[in-house]
Amino acid sequence: MRKVWIFVSAISVWFGIGWAPAFAQSDLLSLQKVQLSVQGNRRSVLFQFSRPPDTVNSFALSSPSRLVIDVQGPRRGTPTAVYQADDELLTQVRLGTHPGHLRLVLDLKRTKIPPFTVEQRADRVAIVFVHENGTAGEAYSQILFSHTNKTAKAAPKREIARARPARPATPAPAVPPPLPTPAPQPATEPPAQPSDPLPPRSLPSQALLHLRQGQEFYDTGDLNKAIAEWRETVRLAPTNAKAHHLLGLALGDHGARDEAIDMLQASLRLDPNNAMAHVHLARTLEANGDTQEAVAAYRKALQLVPTSSYIHDRLGHIFAAQGKHQAAADEWQQAIALDPDYAYTHANLGEALESLGQPTQALVAYERAIELDPQASFAPEVQRRIDRLRASET
Repeated sequence: MRKVWIFVSAISVWFGIGWAPAFAQSDLLSLQKVQLSVQGNRRSVLFQFSRPPDTVNSFALSSPSRLVIDVQGPRRGTPTAVYQADDELLTQVRLGTHPGHLRLVLDLKRTKIPPFTVEQRADRVAIVFVHENGTAGEAYSQILFSHTNKTAKAAPKREIARARPARPATPAPAVPPPLPTPAPQPATEPPAQPSDPLPPRSLPSQALLHLRQGQEFYDTGDLNKAIAEWRETVRLAPTNAKAHHLLGLALGDHGARDEAIDMLQASLRLDPNNAMAHVHLARTLEANGDTQEAVAAYRKALQLVPTSSYIHDRLGHIFAAQGKHQAAADEWQQAIALDPDYAYTHANLGEALESLGQPTQALVAYERAIELDPQASFAPEVQRRIDRLRASET
């Protein structure tokens, strides 16, 4: 199987259910933390912001090797900065400001960039590298920058990750009624610049022009014109997977889900190893109510990108909505294993475990959610559940 490379463009999808709060979009955007974490063959660079970015764009460059991440949104005046890393892959992270967005550049030590994914959840953006020949060695993390310690310049010491002790099992009390489902929050699962049998540089000049014009219209929110341009790209280059992929995304955003599914499926027939096309197909199927086919599409994406916590999270939401609490708990536990510091997944896992009659395990999950994000909108309700479960133990 050839390697899967995933790049980001400015395309949004929605969490259908979950704990994500309705963040105030009027807040100004600023960088709060940069953290490097290493575990086995998985290396992640986490960026935490003061608010969810409006869009996230990413692309890779060579000579020298580096990744560029642009996050857009109303921002505070942020000075340029360089954050050094003590790592075998990452040299440093550079922060720069541009009109309308912050730019983060990851300078890499290797000529060949390892396969990677970019994932956004609310106010966090993570770049995850996967080394094919990695070994299970020391797990550690480095805080490269924190707004509470802005003057730190030297590369931080490695902090060894330690497992939290589990609570002993106790008899299960009666299962409480489920929590009301909060309003959905916009969030982005990183879309892709798909790899194609016929890449953009090989497109006929007219097709390439329509492809680029469509991207410009899409980025400015003019869906009708973007769809028209990408329809023309597909007509001129019917074997180009990327054109079908982008047209499918735009059609889905426009509400034409049946045609969007057709375009995404056509893209995958041309390029079956495009993991993000499988994810976007799954999201469109999920929004269309075709949950069984959506699960199958997510599973295919996981075969290509097994380190995606986002996909496990989405599967958890689907199974929870179907009342399959054990399946939902299994997916959220796998999501936590890949991304242990995302509070919402712990909160969702706690509810699933409580529904399964496992109050002690649910209590651990709820407490971890509060520990990770005590200011989250779910915190008051989760704290009430913690108090009730603690009272039942006594």
